[in-house]
Amino acid sequence: MMKSNNLNIYKKDNLVYISFPKLEKTGIVNHLFSTRLGGVSNGQYSSMNLSFNNGDKRENVLKNYEILCNAIGTDINNLVLSRQTHTDNIKIVNISLSLNLSNK
Repeated sequence: MMKSNNLNIYKKDNLVYISFPKLEKTGIVNHLFSTRLGGVSNGQYSSMNLSFNNGDKRENVLKNYEILCNAIGTDINNLVLSRQTHTDNIKIVNISLSLNLSNK
């Protein structure tokens, strides 16, 4: 693991992900920012593809989410995903926004 005051870079097996220490210290949210490394997707999707909408196999995308969740001790069914935009919109997150990815 590489640490700084601004971000931490973790490596577990082939998985590489980033977290922010200031956000970790709040204890409010378990989080990570993924890289393209450490997943099971192949070809143009390799390896940590997290999109269900680009032609990758659904089971690969679910496995990629499972890998990330296992790395930080989070249940895949408690994930809240966003559709990133470059705006100043803010979304308040609560249990009603959690996903049940295993049943989609």
